[in-house]
Amino acid sequence: MEISPNTEAVFVPKMILQPIIENCFKHGFNDRMEDAKISICSYRKKDQLVFIVQDNGRGIQKEKLQIIRQGLYRRETIKEGKDRESIGLKNIYDRLQLYYGEEANLREWKEMKALIVDDEKHVREGIKLLANWEGNGITEIYEASNGEDAIQMIQSLHPEIIFSDMKMPKVDGTQLLQWMDVHYTAGKTIVVTGYDDYHYMRKAMHYGSSDYLLKPINPEMLNDTLVRVVKEWKQEEKERKNKLSKNQLINKMKPAYRDQKLTHIINNDLVDKKVWEEFHLEKAQIYTIGLLQ
Repeated sequence: MEISPNTEAVFVPKMILQPIIENCFKHGFNDRMEDAKISICSYRKKDQLVFIVQDNGRGIQKEKLQIIRQGLYRRETIKEGKDRESIGLKNIYDRLQLYYGEEANLREWKEMKALIVDDEKHVREGIKLLANWEGNGITEIYEASNGEDAIQMIQSLHPEIIFSDMKMPKVDGTQLLQWMDVHYTAGKTIVVTGYDDYHYMRKAMHYGSSDYLLKPINPEMLNDTLVRVVKEWKQEEKERKNKLSKNQLINKMKPAYRDQKLTHIINNDLVDKKVWEEFHLEKAQIYTIGLLQ
């Protein structure tokens, strides 16, 4: 258990965390107690208290979870995100509503990754030390000493935030940004370089870098940029998910819409002759329609 010193004296209402802990032991740790692990981390974020709970359990079997949902719980209780899939989180949300009413809030926690790309180790260490990772939801930080290694790590790790130098061996920063512009548009890049050069800056902006920071690193500027870029990534990710959901919905509706449109065409006496010809139909009282997919 990792509790930040400035949260040790905070009162947590009863039965808020307990359902998650109970579910971990009852449904997740069966038959694996030797390596079973559950961790709880808390920290302050302005006027909020944030808890992060993780476990390595197996979870409830899908069949059993479905039975529980159908018999006891309403899925609409938690309105957004993957949280609706968890009975433990549903219980916590219900209890939060009892304590705090409409102010209660439970949302999906997205753990983020960052990749620092620089051929100088002390620069990578400096960024790791100065950036407020925890406050921005970044839990994993990786390093690469050149763009070639960075590309391999991006392909395997899919980091959300990438810090990159411009002048490096093998594949330099410009080439890395160019590759990302084609192959990895979901990542956000922050250039950190010692070259106050218009050519480099223009290339960085052209290939989508979110900012261009100069060495030596200014901690305040670094963290202000990180906050802004993380916020931008979250907004873009939300838009990507919305677009994906809309496309999935459209694909589901296409067959029904096609059937409805054909029925409308057949039943409409005022349909233009060109439309009839397009569907190879002739006017008659009864039609037999075969739809092939």
